[in-house]
Amino acid sequence: MLLLIAHASEQATEAVASGGIGSIGLDWHSLVLQIINFAILLLLLKKFAYKPILDILESRHKKVEESLKNAKDIEKLKISLEKEKETILKDAHAKAQNILEQSKKQAGEMLTAAEQKAADRDQQLLAAANAKIAHETEQVHKSLLNEAATFIAKATEKVLNRKLDSTVDHAFINEAIAEVGNNEKVK
Repeated sequence: MLLLIAHASEQATEAVASGGIGSIGLDWHSLVLQIINFAILLLLLKKFAYKPILDILESRHKKVEESLKNAKDIEKLKISLEKEKETILKDAHAKAQNILEQSKKQAGEMLTAAEQKAADRDQQLLAAANAKIAHETEQVHKSLLNEAATFIAKATEKVLNRKLDSTVDHAFINEAIAEVGNNEKVK
C-alpha cells in the first residue's frame, strides 16, 4: 500500500512538470490507484469493522425490543395484580364486615340470653322470698294463735275462778278462735 502511495506521488510530480491536466494536480494513474486503494480499504472495513459493528447494533436493537416487550408485559402484569389486589381487598373487607355483623348479632343474642337468665333468676328468688315470707307469716300467725290461746286460757281461768281441764280448755279456745276468724272474714 505504501508502494502505491509512493508511486502515485512520483507520478503527480511528473504530471506537474509535463503540463495539461497534470498542471492542476490530477493524474489518471494516481486517481485510479487511489480509487483502488479506497475500494480495498472499504472491503477491509466492511469485513472487519462494519459487520461486527452492525452485528453489535443488531443485537442491541433486539435487546431493546425485548426490554420494551418485557416492560409492556410487566405493565400488564402490574395492572392485573392491582385489579386482583383490589378484588382481594374488597373480599376481605366484605368478610370482615360480615364477621363484625355476626359478632354483633351473637353479642346481642348473648346479652338477651343473659338478661332472660337474670330475669328468670330474679323470678325464682322472688318466688323463694315470697314462699319464705308466707311460711314465716304462717309461723308468726300460729305463734300468735298459740299465745292468744294461752292468754285466753289464763283469762278464762281468772274469770271463772277455776281451771278447766286441758281438753275442754283447748276445745273452748279453738271454738272461740274459729268464731273470731269467721267474724273477721265476714267484715
